[in-house]
Amino acid sequence: MPPPRALSLLLTLAALALPAEALAALSFRPERGTLPDGAAYAALKPSSWDRRRLLLVAPAQRTATPPAEPGLDHANTLVRSLLEQGWLVATVAARRGGIVLMDSMQDLDRLRATLAANHGPPDRVYVLGESMGAAIAVRMMENYPDDYAGALAIGGAFDLQEPAPTVGVTFAPRRPLLLLPNRSESYAPGEYVKACSGAAVRPVLWKIDRDGRANANAAEKLAALAALVRWVEEGVVPPPGFDGTVPPPVRASEITFSPDRTEGAGRVLSADPLRGDLTLDFQPSDLDALGIARGTLFALVFTDASGAARTTRVLYGQSPRNAKAGDWSALPEAEGWLLLSVHRGNAAAVSGLKPGSEVLLRRLRGN
Repeated sequence: MPPPRALSLLLTLAALALPAEALAALSFRPERGTLPDGAAYAALKPSSWDRRRLLLVAPAQRTATPPAEPGLDHANTLVRSLLEQGWLVATVAARRGGIVLMDSMQDLDRLRATLAANHGPPDRVYVLGESMGAAIAVRMMENYPDDYAGALAIGGAFDLQEPAPTVGVTFAPRRPLLLLPNRSESYAPGEYVKACSGAAVRPVLWKIDRDGRANANAAEKLAALAALVRWVEEGVVPPPGFDGTVPPPVRASEITFSPDRTEGAGRVLSADPLRGDLTLDFQPSDLDALGIARGTLFALVFTDASGAARTTRVLYGQSPRNAKAGDWSALPEAEGWLLLSVHRGNAAAVSGLKPGSEVLLRRLRGN
C-alpha cells in the first residue's frame, strides 16, 4: 500500500488521465492574434468551455533572432489534458529576447482582457510559468490580485532582473501560489517562502526529486495544477514540502541496436530554442542495454551541418563537476528522454543537429 501522500497523488493522476478515445474526440478552436502593444498571442478554446477556468501560460525566455511567435501545441500532453477538462488555454510571446518581466506581465493581463472581451469573462484565471515564466507568475500574484485566482511557478528563476523599468518581488503574494522547483534549484524558492511568512496568502513549496532547470513532466504539472485548483476552489491548502515527483512513462524502445549491443541509433526529438539543449529518443533503459553506466563517458556520433562525420565524448547521468566550457553531458529529462547539453555552450549550434537528425551512441572501451 503506498503511503498516504503518494496514494493521494496517484488518485489525483488517475483523475487526470485521459482515455485514448477522449483524446481522439477532442474538439477545440485555435485562435491567434496581436495585442494592442504588438505582442502575438495564441489560444485554444475547447468546444466544451463553460467559462469556468482560463489558464494563461507565461512566456518563456527566448533569443533575439527567432520571430516572436507564441508556442501553444494542442498535441502537448499538458495542453491536451487541460482542453479535455474544459480549460481555455492561452499564451503570449515575449516581445524581445532576453529577460522580459514587466512587459510580459502587462501582456498577460492584456491577453486576459482580450479573451474576456472575445469569449466572455471566465470565473477564474490561473497563471502557469516555467523558468522566466515562473518569475512572471510570482510577480503576477503580487501585483494583480483582483483578476487572478492563483498561479503555479515551475523552476527556481526568482532572481531574474532586467534593465529598468522592471519589477521585483515584494514577498507579499495575495493569491494562492504553488512553487514547483527541481532538487537543484529549490534554494531560491525556499528562501522566497521564508520571506513570505507575513504574507496574506503564504505560498506553498513542493519539490521534484530531480536535477535540472524547470525539469518537470506533464504528470507533475497536472498534479500540481490540480492541487492549486483545490486550494482556490475548495480551500484545501496543498501540504508544504510535498514530493511531487512522478516517474516518466514506461515506453517501448525506439532505438536500433547493433548486434553486439555496443551501439544504438536514434534521433533528435527537439532542440531548446534558447539554450540549444538537445532531446534524444534514448531512454535510461536504452543506455543500460548499451552498457553505458551513469558517471561514465560515451561517444556521440553524428553528421554536422557541413555533412562531416563527428564524434564527441559525453558524460552520462550526472552534472559535470569542474566542467570546462564546451564539455558535453547527458541527463535523463522529466519525460524520460535523454537531454544533451554543452557546458557554457549551445549543443544545437555547436553540432548542427536539429529535430529529426540521426545520432549514434557508442559504448567506449573500458566502460
